[in-house]
Amino acid sequence: MNGGGVAVAGAPPASPVSELEALQALYDLTDRLLRAGSHADIFEAALDAIELGLGCPRASILLFDELGVMRFVAWRGLSDQYRSAVEGHTPWRPGEEGASPITIGDINSSEEADDIKATIRAEGIGALAFVPLTVSGGVIGKFMVYRPAPHDFGEVETRLALTIARQLGFALERHRAEDRARRSAEQFGAVFDNIPVMIKLFEPKTGRLRLNWQFTRTLGWTSTEAASADLMSELFPDPAVRARVRGNMDRCEPGWFDVAMVARDGRRLESSWANIRLSDGSRVGIGIDITERKQALERQELLLREMDHRVRNLFSLTSSMVRLSAREPGDRAGLARDLEERLAALAAAHALTMRKDGEGAGAARLHDLIRAILAPYRRGLEGQLDIVGQDLPLDGEAATSFAILLYELATNAAKYGALSRAGGKVSIATRLTQQDLELDWEETGGPVVAAEPSAGFGSRLSRAAVAQLGGDLQQVWRPEGLQIHLSAALDRCLPDDRLAS
Repeated sequence: MNGGGVAVAGAPPASPVSELEALQALYDLTDRLLRAGSHADIFEAALDAIELGLGCPRASILLFDELGVMRFVAWRGLSDQYRSAVEGHTPWRPGEEGASPITIGDINSSEEADDIKATIRAEGIGALAFVPLTVSGGVIGKFMVYRPAPHDFGEVETRLALTIARQLGFALERHRAEDRARRSAEQFGAVFDNIPVMIKLFEPKTGRLRLNWQFTRTLGWTSTEAASADLMSELFPDPAVRARVRGNMDRCEPGWFDVAMVARDGRRLESSWANIRLSDGSRVGIGIDITERKQALERQELLLREMDHRVRNLFSLTSSMVRLSAREPGDRAGLARDLEERLAALAAAHALTMRKDGEGAGAARLHDLIRAILAPYRRGLEGQLDIVGQDLPLDGEAATSFAILLYELATNAAKYGALSRAGGKVSIATRLTQQDLELDWEETGGPVVAAEPSAGFGSRLSRAAVAQLGGDLQQVWRPEGLQIHLSAALDRCLPDDRLAS
């Protein structure tokens, strides 16, 4: 940008430029500015025009920076010391309107500060002119011309300088606009190609449809493939859904709307879209895959409904326990203790149904439930309980019913049967048939059982639990110990997902 060579004070003035030379300089400037590919090309063309058109080989171009300071961007015939000393000196503010050229025919008689005049004289400058560069009426910079001796800047010379300044200003404005457009396109491209959401861009004027990589990754369609297909029909096979989507796109309503889509491989997914219309009429659709989120919400709603149902049942069952306990004869403290233990059995069953160990919430395993209910009644942990057979997850309500039944069986065994003395044993076998879950309870090693005890609250509660399981309970009172056979309907026992499989 620096053409080098500092003029010597007292050098003879340049020869006057003819009108033909001035016109040729303007023509060359216009042509070069149209073909300029960079700011450097623009500045070089302008400095050539100043030299050829104004006959002035010493010149400079300055522009306001982002902080509003006037900075040298191109120059010829100026030393580093001079540029450093006068940089930032300007008669105009950024964006100032109505600025006109300022000429100083003799630096010695100017009103500039003495230190500035001394710096200019030391650079071998006797006269100079400030020519504003404006775009849209506001000052963005200036160019300077320097004469080695006092000089009369005439009207023709000043008009020519303004013409060069206007051409230079237009070229800078155009180039800056192109730079902004290029940066904007680059930024859009970076976002379009890398953002992890689906984007489709449709340009009505050209009919071009662009799909970003996330759209292709999620739905399987590329821009090239979509160009030869009826993409809307492929994505939305249902005409009613397709019409709703088109209507939303045409209205370009604010906010997001949810819609089901079909991927190229046939997968159905849930999505949410927002539409944006650009100033040139282009339509941008921004979409996210919300399939997992919707499934999670549905699972959550299902669990909440299930928990509500189970809590209601537990309250109902607890009310029944309290009501039946109130009718039982006997010591109140004993009845309260029995009721507390039954409620503890229900709590244990509920805790198991809330575990998440591979079966998910609401699936207590039968053998775990048996161990949990009988644990308080086992005198010696080893040898008193034997569980064999097929294990399976239980539906939440089935777990509650099994907990009640097992608690009553364990209580009777602890009071009258095998668990009432050391050495007693309870063997439990479980198995599945095509329609039923069967459980065999067999007590050995306990006191001799002569007859069935009188039916009390526990027996009534057991029968209610068996009825909830849609099953049947058979009891055999053998002298060596009680034997029970329970059958429960599978469709009352298994969780819904296991029934479906």
